[in-house]
Amino acid sequence: MNKIALPALLCVLTLSACSDPEAERARQELAAAAESARKQQEAAVIAGNFDQAVAAGDWDKARLLGVSLLDQYPDTAAATAVAAQMDDVRGKAEAARELRRLQALWHYNQVAAGS
Repeated sequence: MNKIALPALLCVLTLSACSDPEAERARQELAAAAESARKQQEAAVIAGNFDQAVAAGDWDKARLLGVSLLDQYPDTAAATAVAAQMDDVRGKAEAARELRRLQALWHYNQVAAGS
């Protein structure tokens, strides 16, 4: 390395190390707050779809949405609200699945052998 390049490199490294730590911390806090707001908004959309599925009695869809919300956004207010309902939704989804299974068995028994 030549005699001029070494001091120039040291000067660049020194200047880069002297960045404003307060500005960097504020920038990181702002980015974290934006990320948190984005997650809260996405979780609220899924929770709205969950509530619609519950209102419609679509227990399978509600279960899937609830599990998805709890897996993807566990630390959100929407996940806390949905978690309180998940045991009931899981039970109703299982009952709906069992009803469909029994109906399919009944239909199978109703079909004539030569059809």
